[in-house]
Amino acid sequence: MGTPANSGRPRRCDQEYDMPKTVARMDFTDGSTKWEGKGKENVQEDQEMWLFSRKGTSGFSASSTAEEVTQGIDATGLTAVVTGASSGIGTETARVLALRGVHVVMAVKNMTAGRGVKETIAKRNPNAKIDAMELDLSSLASVRKFAADFISSGLPLNILM
Repeated sequence: MGTPANSGRPRRCDQEYDMPKTVARMDFTDGSTKWEGKGKENVQEDQEMWLFSRKGTSGFSASSTAEEVTQGIDATGLTAVVTGASSGIGTETARVLALRGVHVVMAVKNMTAGRGVKETIAKRNPNAKIDAMELDLSSLASVRKFAADFISSGLPLNILM
């Protein structure tokens, strides 16, 4: 393995996986991955699927869903503040926590989007305990207001995401 001048990282990284006689070589100079070994013409697709579906010691893999991971958990009585819950992974986190009985406080910068997400979750799960509160993490004044409003709500804080 060579190291480019002043870069501090190797040019190539060879990694062997459990698939017999298969080696992945990652070239850090251009980001490409080259697959070598037996049946290499089909290895890349199979190897990529294997990497995402391989279960770890927890019994879950990178392709496991939040619903699968939390199946069987009754989190009734817990309260979670979920930041960024008006889109993306924050929305999914809020949805699954509410599904498991958590009282979810969605801390959102965009209250219009937050109310939309709240309505969607409540429509799919009528028993969901979910609130939306404004929070702009780039503003210390907004953080202080959120904290004061949350404290005055009297809810415990069990989970902060």
